[in-house]
Amino acid sequence: MRRISIALFFYSSIAFSQTPTWSNKIAKIIYSNCTECHRSGGIAPFSLLSYADAQAQAFGIKSATSSKMMPPWHADPSYNHLKGERILTSQQISDISDWVNAGAPAGDLSQAPLPPTFTPGIKMQNPDKSFSIPTYSVVKNTDDYRCFVIPSGITASKFLSQIEFEPMNISIVHHILLFQDNAITCKNLDDADPLPGYASFGGGIGSGTSTLIGGWVPGGNLIDIPQNMGILLKANSYLILQIHYAPGSLSKKDSTRCHFKYTSLTNTREIFVVPILNHANGGNGGITNGPLFIPANTVKKFNQVYTLDNTTDYSIISVAPHLHLIGKSYKVFAVTPVNDTLKLCNIPDWDFHWQGAYTFRKIVKFPKSTKVYGEAIYDNTANNPLNPSSPPKNVSLGENTTDEMMLCYFTYTLYQAGDENIILDSSVLQPSGIIPIKENGRCTIYPNPVQNSLTIHLMGNYDHVIIAIMDIQGKEMIRQTATGNYIPVDISSIPQGVYVIKIFQGENETSKRFVKH
Repeated sequence: MRRISIALFFYSSIAFSQTPTWSNKIAKIIYSNCTECHRSGGIAPFSLLSYADAQAQAFGIKSATSSKMMPPWHADPSYNHLKGERILTSQQISDISDWVNAGAPAGDLSQAPLPPTFTPGIKMQNPDKSFSIPTYSVVKNTDDYRCFVIPSGITASKFLSQIEFEPMNISIVHHILLFQDNAITCKNLDDADPLPGYASFGGGIGSGTSTLIGGWVPGGNLIDIPQNMGILLKANSYLILQIHYAPGSLSKKDSTRCHFKYTSLTNTREIFVVPILNHANGGNGGITNGPLFIPANTVKKFNQVYTLDNTTDYSIISVAPHLHLIGKSYKVFAVTPVNDTLKLCNIPDWDFHWQGAYTFRKIVKFPKSTKVYGEAIYDNTANNPLNPSSPPKNVSLGENTTDEMMLCYFTYTLYQAGDENIILDSSVLQPSGIIPIKENGRCTIYPNPVQNSLTIHLMGNYDHVIIAIMDIQGKEMIRQTATGNYIPVDISSIPQGVYVIKIFQGENETSKRFVKH
């Protein structure tokens, strides 16, 4: 009996030691992924800067992370990895669930990581231009979209190399879009409204000649344009900030600021931000099965296609899809002239309240004559909880939030040799930001040497495995994600030589060498 008791005590001690606590695991997860919004002055409704904060919200945290509602990131990582992903790993989600199920234990709070600090002010060093909107007191307790018009004040065109937004009341600013326009349309709309700025609707600002420059969403940071590139700010233009104030902001005040840094380089390559995919009925880039009209009580899919000209290659930096309230999904991809599919961005569960631009980890090359596709599904039924009409009403193209749109903005420049190797997200230097540990020996690859295709055999069945193949200089040649324990990898695109294949899952990394002949 004594041996059994000792054994039971031993195994229960192991089980207890493996239970996540706030101090040994959970604080790090929360501080890295949640507190940017969940803090005093943040846009989230409660703070998560301490153990007491998290303990009080434990069941809500478990529910939101298990359902993957939080952190807010709607692009599908299994379709394409993008810069700045806000995604918890399966292990992190499991740790949070186990922590809550165990009663949210604190652990040794003296060993807990310190909460992050949020320093007021901007990250940009010595802005060349800073400007602010007039102080605005929010006039609606529901979503309030307001446009503010500011003269650029420049008499000669300049290239922007950095943009930074500074919401002065971050608890109410949901997102910001920045446009420029040389027409006076927006100024006239502003002048006609007795309040600061003028009301706008869900992404449109009331001018057909405006162009998008950039935007901000919670967790957004300094927009640092790739070296030797810039966004052209035209002389004598107007800057229009469209700010979305979140519900519950009635009578609260804001005076958001924006900061610019100009490039001094003389050989700057111009960056363009254009809705290549649009909701016109037909035409290049428009809807092929339009017009955009969704009858009440229907679910309907629309398709777009844009064909690049046959003379120019392009370098794509980011995409920014845009739908309204009954939009349910939006997938954007391209097919090259040699029939290679370039997966760009897939948002399978569209949320109008969490939209933004998605930057690629590396610049994506669009060869001449590439076709760009958009596929969007709209749900105009009572099953859509975001449907603004009950019972549902017919919905067509328009500027109002209760109307619909189907746009995808592309940030791009003209291609130059080597652009596809320009890294936009430093995490690709260490795949997916995973901290490598020593090889765990749970992987074999065959055949080796190999010609065009190899197979990875993992000793276990894994989800979301990341595979990276590097040459001996460390240059990444192939990256893919997979699920399972027998994973085929096509290596026909790389030249003969010696390579390292790295497999990442959770916090585990396995590395193997192989020879292609």
